[in-house]
Amino acid sequence: MKHSLPIFSIVLLAGFALVFKDAFVPVRGYAAPENLPAVPAPPAAPPAAPVRVASGLQPLEVLKAAYEKVDHYGSISAKLRQRAELFGVSMLGTGTYIQGSSPSHRLRYEVTMQLGNRKASVQQIADGEYLWTRRELASAPTLTRVNIDRVLEIQEAHRGQTALRSGYVLGLGGLTRVLLSLQTCWTFDTVAETTHGGMPMYVLRGTWNRDSLTHLLQDQKDAIRKGATPDITKLAEQVPDEVLVFLGRDDLFPYRFEYRRTPASPPAGEGSRAALRVG
Repeated sequence: MKHSLPIFSIVLLAGFALVFKDAFVPVRGYAAPENLPAVPAPPAAPPAAPVRVASGLQPLEVLKAAYEKVDHYGSISAKLRQRAELFGVSMLGTGTYIQGSSPSHRLRYEVTMQLGNRKASVQQIADGEYLWTRRELASAPTLTRVNIDRVLEIQEAHRGQTALRSGYVLGLGGLTRVLLSLQTCWTFDTVAETTHGGMPMYVLRGTWNRDSLTHLLQDQKDAIRKGATPDITKLAEQVPDEVLVFLGRDDLFPYRFEYRRTPASPPAGEGSRAALRVG
């Protein structure tokens, strides 16, 4: 089964990988291939389609139904597109994604990005036992290896730190685990209807849940646990505060994710801006 599949884990890896430090192993003696091909910039996005609230639908139930459908796919193969703005840098990328069945822990994810006039690439391969990640960013190329079973053990031991699990969900279980993490870490309050690429879509809007915010806002965790309203403007610059999930209305497949961050002082009439848009 093939879909135009969005993937969103690359930029968030650095921010959320702390809990896995004991399972993260650099591979020495690695030589990177030379002269990666240039990546053409994706075409400009078309004007946004009208959005209207879908009555009678509960967002969490729709997300759970999408998870169940994706979890039963024998395999997924797709092309992907990514557009991001982070630390004042715009990134455009294209790549491919291949995933086996959910229990197999097997996938291959490759993306090449354009950072201004520079190129960068990230590749993840999960072979059922290890998750290998190769990065060629601004610095020297790196290759790391993560023992999948070890990471799952650490996740179980840190069950409460849901927000910190997000960095490796793609490599550890593919798209199924991404959808599960969204259910665990975010609170979804709206289901709307729109079109994307001519296809009818549901759009689910979510914000971090309180449990996640106690880990993302360490200096506020005691107050949050006592019922105080979190000050999300204090989130680290690379951390979004809103997510939009675009699901096919007919097949509930996740065709697009947008991770957004509200500017500290947004212009009048402007809300959050997409920090990472894929799909």
